[in-house]
Amino acid sequence: MGLDVILGVISVACLVIIIGGRIFIPLYIKYYEKNPNAQSPKCKKCKTRMTAGDGTLYLIPAMFDMQHEESAEYYLHNAKKIKDESQIPKGQRACYMYVFRCPQCGEKIVSVVDFLQNSKDGMICGGDIYPYERFRDFLE
Repeated sequence: MGLDVILGVISVACLVIIIGGRIFIPLYIKYYEKNPNAQSPKCKKCKTRMTAGDGTLYLIPAMFDMQHEESAEYYLHNAKKIKDESQIPKGQRACYMYVFRCPQCGEKIVSVVDFLQNSKDGMICGGDIYPYERFRDFLE
């Protein structure tokens, strides 16, 4: 096998890991919200199962499948809190922010689930997990 083939395989594997983490972790969080008996994520510090707080709903200025920067800064500068999903205009995206807390050591994370409300459950468009410290002032 040539070096270019090996590098190609490594590149594809890295993309799968990056894309998988950005899509499947938020999907897992959304699943956990609807199935509270499912196992929650483990704390990175002490490996204890984290507990989820209530999700807060925010409108973001993205339409349909429009691409936007998925970063803490994007959500912090653009997300506008709304009361419920009936306030989402047709074709506009929104996101839920969930705070997970470790009952053992107190560590917190924020999961952002970006979605398009096109059916009862919505279509997940993206999201990620961020350190709570980045969102502390925004969420409190």
